[in-house]
Amino acid sequence: AYRISKKRLGPDDDDDDDDDATYEPNRKKTRRTKRDSTVPAVQSTSSALPPATWGEEEGPAELTGNELQMSKYLNDMLSHGARTFASGFLLQECGMTLWYADRMGLVVSESFDIFMQSPLFLLVVAAHHYGQPHEFGLNPLISLPDGTPHLLTYENTILRLPATIPATLPPIDISPDAASAFDEGAAEVVQPVELRVDLSDGRQILTAYGTIGRGTSVIPVVAGAGAGAHLDGQRLVAKIACPHEIRAAEDRFIRIIRRKMNADNHARQYLKNIVDLKYSFSCKMDDEHIELPRRKMPAVADALRRCFRVLVMPEYLLLERINSPAELKQVFVDTITGHHWVYKTSSILHRDISHGNIMFYRDRSGAVEKVVGVLTDWDLAGEQQDDGTQVKESDREAENPDAASMRHRGGSDEAWSVKEDMVEEARKRHKAGYYRTGTGPFMACDLLRLGPTPRHLYRHDLESFFWVFVWFCIVFNPIEHTVSIIPAWHSSNLLNVGSAKVLFLTDTLEYNRLFARTHADYRPVVDTCIYRLRFGLWGAWKASTNEREVKEQYILALKHATGPEDDFVIDASTRLTLARTAVRDLVTYDHFMKAFATFLA
Repeated sequence: AYRISKKRLGPDDDDDDDDDATYEPNRKKTRRTKRDSTVPAVQSTSSALPPATWGEEEGPAELTGNELQMSKYLNDMLSHGARTFASGFLLQECGMTLWYADRMGLVVSESFDIFMQSPLFLLVVAAHHYGQPHEFGLNPLISLPDGTPHLLTYENTILRLPATIPATLPPIDISPDAASAFDEGAAEVVQPVELRVDLSDGRQILTAYGTIGRGTSVIPVVAGAGAGAHLDGQRLVAKIACPHEIRAAEDRFIRIIRRKMNADNHARQYLKNIVDLKYSFSCKMDDEHIELPRRKMPAVADALRRCFRVLVMPEYLLLERINSPAELKQVFVDTITGHHWVYKTSSILHRDISHGNIMFYRDRSGAVEKVVGVLTDWDLAGEQQDDGTQVKESDREAENPDAASMRHRGGSDEAWSVKEDMVEEARKRHKAGYYRTGTGPFMACDLLRLGPTPRHLYRHDLESFFWVFVWFCIVFNPIEHTVSIIPAWHSSNLLNVGSAKVLFLTDTLEYNRLFARTHADYRPVVDTCIYRLRFGLWGAWKASTNEREVKEQYILALKHATGPEDDFVIDASTRLTLARTAVRDLVTYDHFMKAFATFLA
């Protein structure tokens, strides 16, 4: 929470990119000292704001009592509909403060006395009387129908994207320069595109719960002016999110993935299993296109800055809309295969395989309708060029963050980014639910251990598919097409989540207890696919534990080395490579496909 005077978000309260933020209801409340009763002079509305950069002064602001309640109201407002910010006022006795919240933080004004400083109070009253929907947080890209002064429903409102980047695949023989321009979204920018919000047939706007973070909203739309005849009649969605500016853009990853898969004769057939991007739009939070109040406030520290991105893509169905175990199997085979060929052709990992990212559509083009699985949401993706078996300098630095910090110390943006990523990963490690390398209930067990977080590898993504598959078979109600949760896997402590999932792998009683909830129609899936995959991952867990022990021996060997060619270090490095290879070979795409082949619908 920021105060215009001196306060900022503390270093331990950094945003964790959580799209499912939760409150701590039992948080201890602390008393605040009585505010200075001196009434400051009324300031001119044209006076300049302090020339400070928010996020760089000392001390976090502590919210208590009515302030916590006020922040909850703002949080609720930003968790529904299509908002970019929320605002309000808090009146305590004669003192009023103005409140503003967006995806970068919470801003609170200095208190003023509504009687002693009545001109300020009258400005607040006038603002609430004359303010338009966009001035109270309605997404500025959404326009109300003509003649509609107030927002009563989002139905038939217009989403206008000022300048969009198309994602139509280029020719296979495209030049390297042209391919790079396509990947970066610099090849072509088209005129504004209009999309009409369509809430018919039960379609809904879905918004992530929470304030600070990406704040993802998925808005059902249909093509309008400028969208192109090829999209007429298609059911589309516009994904609106506010990721950190320093993160690589999701649309960039999708363009790279689809271009490289299209250029591969074998991978091309699996393009249908990767989200099909139509258009994208991006700008900064203080861009003139969206006219947010942030433009008139002091700059936010670079590490907190977020941008504004919109992706237009086909509408896909949630996993719980499947109608049979055979459809479930097909969706997973499709998405795992698509993911495999993404990694083979572009070395890009998804890094957030979870329930909401495995979707599907029904292909009615042939004589028989069939489901097609689609892997969506690549906003946490990253490149990984190796399989994690080689011993590198980073293995030594992983045990000594100070060494890595010294190595990357410097003034370049790249050096700062590397160091900042390391600091952020350390902050995220003990936070609940979501963080940069995945979603707790579906993360690989290796990533949920105590100690330094290992690099996210291909096998970690593959293991996440297993956990989504297991979780779904346990909590899915095929009669009502709903899902519930496994409480132990949704703990606020990621270490506890890891322990609960390891217990599932290694304890038959726990395994049987959880699957006692499974619907009878899905028991054959459990007794074939999951039964086989569980034993493979059980072995991988034991091999991974051994790999960690061997790595500790390698670190000790380095500490006592007599020189760079020390035979003891070389031997320890060789054993570490062999241990890592053993883990890698136990979690493979081929093993997963063989396990799924055991279930015959």
